[in-house]
Amino acid sequence: MQPSDLALLFSALSGGIGYAEGAKLAKELGSWRVICYALVFSLPLTLPLAIVTAEMNELYNSLTAWLGLFYLGIISMLLGFFAWYKALKIGGIAKISQLQLLQPFITVVVSYFLFVEQISTTMILVLMIVILCINWTRTAKVTQSYSNSEK
Repeated sequence: MQPSDLALLFSALSGGIGYAEGAKLAKELGSWRVICYALVFSLPLTLPLAIVTAEMNELYNSLTAWLGLFYLGIISMLLGFFAWYKALKIGGIAKISQLQLLQPFITVVVSYFLFVEQISTTMILVLMIVILCINWTRTAKVTQSYSNSEK
């Protein structure tokens, strides 16, 4: 196992915990407050990292690159998270988060139509397996019971 494998595992675990905790907080605070607080609290870490990496990659510091970064940060992430946490609040964490598993496949299909990307048989097979798994977990009955103290 490489250090990068551990980093990937840590990022997947911390991302999952962040989504779950954010969804629980969205029920109390509202979706827009959760993401705004997350951005404000992470700014002391992310701002210095952004400055350091921008200085390290001067070759890529064009106006187009910065505009793309701001678009992704504000439109795709910030406003996207408003809708995401609202959906988690309304539909439930377990149900709505499973829909995100379809996002890579939607990207592949849209890329096929917009950029004429090739879709292989393996991609289609994996897509079918993931869709079946999502459907199976969405329709499965929960048999675990909770006591009043755990609610």
